[in-house]
Amino acid sequence: MNTSVGFAVQECVGGPSSLPLMRILIVEDFREWRRQIRSLLLARPEIEIVSEAADGAEAVRKAAELTPDLILMDVSLPVLNGIEACRRIREASPSSKIIFLSQEKSIDVVQEALDTGALGYVSKSDAARELARAVDVVSDGRRFISSSLELVANEARSPRGHEVLFCFDDDAIVDGLSSFISVALGATEPTIVVVTESHRASLIEKLQRRGFDMKTFIRRGIFIPVDADMPCGSAQFVQIMGSATQHAFEALGNGRRISLCGERAGRLWAQGKIDDAMELERLAVQFASAHNARILCVYPQPHLHGPEALETVCAQHTSARYF
Repeated sequence: MNTSVGFAVQECVGGPSSLPLMRILIVEDFREWRRQIRSLLLARPEIEIVSEAADGAEAVRKAAELTPDLILMDVSLPVLNGIEACRRIREASPSSKIIFLSQEKSIDVVQEALDTGALGYVSKSDAARELARAVDVVSDGRRFISSSLELVANEARSPRGHEVLFCFDDDAIVDGLSSFISVALGATEPTIVVVTESHRASLIEKLQRRGFDMKTFIRRGIFIPVDADMPCGSAQFVQIMGSATQHAFEALGNGRRISLCGERAGRLWAQGKIDDAMELERLAVQFASAHNARILCVYPQPHLHGPEALETVCAQHTSARYF
């Protein structure tokens, strides 16, 4: 059996369970994951798979129609992201218990997912040993979080979370930013998005397809676009972001967590303006600390200036990923 997607089915099969008949809806856009999850669950005679869904909107429809006992839900879904789908399912089928099964391990993603009322969050990398246990625990009305995420969940949510995402093309930039923004918009967090005009248009289109009413988010000051190519210095640019933040606070109220993402520093770095890019990063950290913000920076072509320049970028961030 092909186990390349993350876990071997035979490792998950446990002994007899005392659970009553449980009707489960699987929500996952990757067909191979759906197949393996189905095989795993059906190894237990007390479980019935009532249906599957490949996007968030379909999940909401099927939850309302079928009222399953349990829903296994991915976070990153087309049409409507899993977090927003979960919120709608809480209204459409309030008796259904929900477990998120996702590769996302960010504390912000985990917290936002659980804030929807879901009782479980299982990392796909832990599914082999923990999914069956999660189903048992959540069906009993108790919360379950993957052991590898417990340490993350118990940490204070740092206002200085500052991640860099290295992207090799425009599609990766848009995809990486849209995943970050989806979580923020799902929590109605004011989100400053510093991108080029073309990327902004692609982002808005992609977020619309995920089910977000972007006209409303822009009008309410929740989605705040800023031109990444605006001709000004780093200090002036941070002042512009501060003004955008104040506008959001006036619209939504002070004390809101701010999300900031974009590509200005990455574009400066790609142009060889490494000192300017690092100065902007340092100012961004100060901004994050002052406004309880989390930050995602996207950088193109990490090999462009050699290993020393790459180390300089990584040193400015709390974590780094390739996309």
